[in-house]
Amino acid sequence: MTPVEQYLGRVRRNGKWRIRWVRVDPYTASGILVSVHEVDLACEIKPAESAEHPELDPAWPLPDPMTIRSERDAPVGQVAGSAENAALLRAEQATGARRDRWVNTSVSGWSELNRLRGDAGPDEAAPFPPADADESVEELDVPEQDDPEPVVEEEPVEQEPADEAYYKNCTEARAAGAAPLRKGEPGYRSALDRDDDGEACETD
Repeated sequence: MTPVEQYLGRVRRNGKWRIRWVRVDPYTASGILVSVHEVDLACEIKPAESAEHPELDPAWPLPDPMTIRSERDAPVGQVAGSAENAALLRAEQATGARRDRWVNTSVSGWSELNRLRGDAGPDEAAPFPPADADESVEELDVPEQDDPEPVVEEEPVEQEPADEAYYKNCTEARAAGAAPLRKGEPGYRSALDRDDDGEACETD
């Protein structure tokens, strides 16, 4: 069974038209969820279409969400045969929904329901307020965050190989038997090459 929904009608609340629908959703951890939703009407209804959009009593008590776990949860005196059918029977009993008007994503009625509610599904639809509820929403003062400082990547520093010879002075180089040191050879550095001829620590 895929989730199914049914448009129930429109209701005038605090000077605004809202639409109401019921949803039967089998994909919940606890069982099949039956829930009723209400949002502001997202489009204009023409007078010729009024018959297709019954006006509901705003004082009509809306049922709390119901969880159906098995066929035994069907209304008293009715044989469901399955948990899915029990959920449909309970939804129809509680809301006045009709068996021949359930829709899902595979039928044309689904797009019409989305048009009326502005594509707001049950996740986006706020719980319906009581008839005397205050629908004003308090705006929260959220402080602005400073822009994060840019991250500067440091260039890697070239390190001399650990096994390359190093001599503090020519005395060390001669004592190690490495003199003379020629450019390109381990241990050579320009500080030891006094005449800058490419050979350091020359022997007499």
